[in-house]
Amino acid sequence: MARYDGPIADGDIHHHWQSDADVLAYLPEFWRDYAGSSSGAATLGYLSSRMLPRRSVVGGNIPHGSARRDSYPAQGRPGSSYELLREQVLDRYDYFRGVLTYNVGANVYVENPYFGVALSRAMHDWNADHWLDGRDDRLFSVVIPSTAIPEEGAAEIRRVGASERIVATLLTGNALGRPFGDPLYHPLYEATAEMGLGLDIHPGIGAYDTFAAGPHTSGITHLAAFSHAAMHHITSLIVNGVFEKYPTLRVHLKEHGTAWLPHLIWKLDEQYDLLRIESPWVRRWPSEYIHDHIRIGTQPLEESDDPQVYRRLISAVDGVEDMLVFTSDYPHTSSDSPTYVAGRLPAGWQRKVMCDNVCEHYGWEPPPAGAKRSRLEPAVAGDG
Repeated sequence: MARYDGPIADGDIHHHWQSDADVLAYLPEFWRDYAGSSSGAATLGYLSSRMLPRRSVVGGNIPHGSARRDSYPAQGRPGSSYELLREQVLDRYDYFRGVLTYNVGANVYVENPYFGVALSRAMHDWNADHWLDGRDDRLFSVVIPSTAIPEEGAAEIRRVGASERIVATLLTGNALGRPFGDPLYHPLYEATAEMGLGLDIHPGIGAYDTFAAGPHTSGITHLAAFSHAAMHHITSLIVNGVFEKYPTLRVHLKEHGTAWLPHLIWKLDEQYDLLRIESPWVRRWPSEYIHDHIRIGTQPLEESDDPQVYRRLISAVDGVEDMLVFTSDYPHTSSDSPTYVAGRLPAGWQRKVMCDNVCEHYGWEPPPAGAKRSRLEPAVAGDG
């Protein structure tokens, strides 16, 4: 594995609250009362999978609830301890920057869409007070708007996105059941572009995963099919002319895998003439839109006994080294360490993927060329 001693920027760190009460305290009195009612409690699966049967959520049957055993603090949930995050990730790997993206399922997709809008606002206010309060200049975060009422979601993007610590809009719930290029969602993109934010897409709960064969009935089929949603969303963004309408918009798909990318690009370019008949605003090759506007998170990096197999496959995409973005997925059991990811990459790609592409997406000035980390993590058997 090629050693990498350059700077690291991480596009996907899942932080959490110690208890649901931490966020509910930020709700207006009306919605706090609603949250305590039977109607409100039925929608709080968003906050805690304790409200749902264990077998109804991804990771429900995985030991430790799909989180690393060592990520559990003395009190609270995995991802809720800044001290553990600093010890296990930020300081251990000497991070340059990291993006806090909330817990899986924090997508404000709830049965009552107006409650979802209120939860979104409360969650962001909690985040500003508890994580973006100046304790660590390396930490930035995202705004998660309501997709059920896009106009309200756009207003929240404009409110929260004014903070210099907010670097992206994150979509994790698809309340309307339409692919994300649909014009229904364009108010969200208008606000995102206006605020100069990136647009991130992450698997979530609720109606996010809608596949032709119907809903999933097990965690493994759900996890294995994340790439289906990614391909659908990218195609929808191109076909609906999102990048022509919002030419500065940059999109980062997290936790969808990577090995599907060559197929999607080849298939879309193959259909270019048909695309232009159906979608007159498609004015460039789909591969050009994807290269210029789409970034793909490295986690999960598909496994192979021979790393060269993966490298040959992903290298079939011209310029793919400009498109891959390091994401750790901490603190989940599926998380990938920087050591593991960097070692799977050609040496000439490492600096781009592990830092520069992340900085480009989130609008950061990267460290100077040749910059090295002040410390290197110790080699650990099975790291990754």
